[in-house]
Amino acid sequence: MGIVQFRSTRQTRVRHACRDPMKGIGADSTAVGIGSAIMRLRYLFVMAVLLIWVPSLFLLKFDPHFHGLSVVIDLGCTLAVIIFAFSALFARRWKALATFSLLLTVLIVGICASFAYRLNNVCGPGDRIIESEADAIKQAQIRIIRARYGSHGIPGYVDEKPGYADFSRVDCCRVRRSRTATGVIIWVVELRGETIGEPKKRYVNALMELSNCGAVFGDSSFITAEPTR
Repeated sequence: MGIVQFRSTRQTRVRHACRDPMKGIGADSTAVGIGSAIMRLRYLFVMAVLLIWVPSLFLLKFDPHFHGLSVVIDLGCTLAVIIFAFSALFARRWKALATFSLLLTVLIVGICASFAYRLNNVCGPGDRIIESEADAIKQAQIRIIRARYGSHGIPGYVDEKPGYADFSRVDCCRVRRSRTATGVIIWVVELRGETIGEPKKRYVNALMELSNCGAVFGDSSFITAEPTR
């Protein structure tokens, strides 16, 4: 009985030894095949991405209408690089992974710079680049209708966003220019004045945030018009 049990155990070990290495060899050969393909194609892929992406930046500079297609190119190149980077990680091709990681970093930095350039210099219909603090104040006064309105809730007075206001007082306006971490220029304008053409005047207080092209950032621009006392 002892001899039979020993032979049975030995046969089981032999069967496992013959079966498991084949599975390992199959998985390793797949990874090696993927890794070899990535190593052969990585430089070609990097050149293809750069040849597509870099010209799109110059086309955007000379043709503002190229903006929509430029966004598609940015997203497509970024997604492709991420897929190749994960493939290199799966195949344990560390040099290829380093190459794709560097390319992804370049793309992200370039996309942020491109976004800032578009917002600062590519103006939409009816917009133009703000030239000075006085110009920023003028643009903010014209566009107060685009700010979010805060209701005062006092009965007997008009409670709606004023379309026009008198900002002729001495301390009517303050302005400052700043940049975000991504390089986007923001003009912050504070306005104080009174409504025009209403039976009872209201005191107007507005905080306007404008892009370098004068476009109003609606989510962060507010205006209130409370009754004067």
